[in-house]
Amino acid sequence: MTAWLACGVAVAILGFRMCAAPSAVQRLTEWLDLGSVHGPVYDQSWSPDGALLATADYDQVMVWDMATGSEAAVLRGLTSFVTGLGWSPDGLLLASASQDGTVCLYGSPGLAQTACLQIGEALGCLAWSPDGRLLAVGSYEGAIHIVDVASRALLASWSTDTIDERRDDVISIAWSPDGGTIASGDLEGNIRLWDVATRQARLGFRERTTDHARDANGLSWSPDGSMLASAHPDGQIQLWSTATGQMARAISAHSGPAVDVAWSPDGEYLASIGYSDRRVCLWNPQTGLLCAEAGPVTLPGWSVSWSPDSTKLASGCGEWQQAHVGATTVWAIP
Repeated sequence: MTAWLACGVAVAILGFRMCAAPSAVQRLTEWLDLGSVHGPVYDQSWSPDGALLATADYDQVMVWDMATGSEAAVLRGLTSFVTGLGWSPDGLLLASASQDGTVCLYGSPGLAQTACLQIGEALGCLAWSPDGRLLAVGSYEGAIHIVDVASRALLASWSTDTIDERRDDVISIAWSPDGGTIASGDLEGNIRLWDVATRQARLGFRERTTDHARDANGLSWSPDGSMLASAHPDGQIQLWSTATGQMARAISAHSGPAVDVAWSPDGEYLASIGYSDRRVCLWNPQTGLLCAEAGPVTLPGWSVSWSPDSTKLASGCGEWQQAHVGATTVWAIP
């Protein structure tokens, strides 16, 4: 429950944190600097217990020990840029998707590679089903592929193409909290909600942008599944009702492209990162007010991810398609 006061100031009660007016925007405090020789960090993922952070690199995945800030593992064997990462809900497996067309799984002992499936198309994003049985990956050919984790086999594939689209690369994907819907975003700005059982789009909406580029760069469901947040090249973060497809709010978040967005697990904040302004921002999703920020960071921004307890935020940066040029910083939430 939140009490709303005059002048745009929100005061949180019953244990919710405060988010103040623009004059009182807080600065995020750097908690860990994981260096600047790995990247670009197109994606990243915390383990469910918060002990490890996996970050994307060229031809490998870095895994970091969050207690010490040291390398816990380097997962090699890929041949191109890693674009998707995700820990299974039970924390036993780490999955990667790459522009080399592979979906790879890593597990015990020592995060050894346990499977690597060649999809045959450059891949741009990855998401686990909430029950950990399936993986959804989006391709630059405009397809969504479903991988059965137990059999390590491709279970289903379907095209997201429509007749009037020119650039249909699927560049963002997110599984709903109830497991029944997959959200996908493409380079034409189309955002679709797919029924997992029927593989049919149950809802589609087009981002509203003030820029000629239309990319739906990042997607994130609210913890209760009622809203979907999207990031766009005109710097906007847009929030959509997943029941009606209507836009609930547009936040002018960045002076250049907004490239990723992530809802905190406790539902308090939206995090975003800008490519050209290199800012990391926390927003109140109910008011659109800026709560806290960091930056500009040293390199163009690409990704943000929350620790499971919502007390830390990791930001990933890097130069576009430049191997091993990137940086990851972990920030403490005020």
